[in-house]
Amino acid sequence: MTTLTARDPKDLVAEHLAIIRGYVERMLTGRESLDASEDADADSRVSEFFAIGSSFKFTEREMVVLLFGGLFPPPRTSRCGCPTCSRRVRRG
Repeated sequence: MTTLTARDPKDLVAEHLAIIRGYVERMLTGRESLDASEDADADSRVSEFFAIGSSFKFTEREMVVLLFGGLFPPPRTSRCGCPTCSRRVRRG
């Protein structure tokens, strides 16, 4: 007799999150694009990620923050807030 066990949704979300973030990093850095099978995999993982997140009562915003949080560097801020330092930050 075969017994099927459901995977823990938290583990499944963590797995989806890691793989989706890998796809996003590859696409945003411009290193390479996804092939057809990876694109289909990403679509299904994102759909399931949002479905599971919704069942945990996460908002869409919270789920997007989970997906993209930490992928972009934080904005540069001036050290002291004076106009001179702020201008230096804007110039880059």
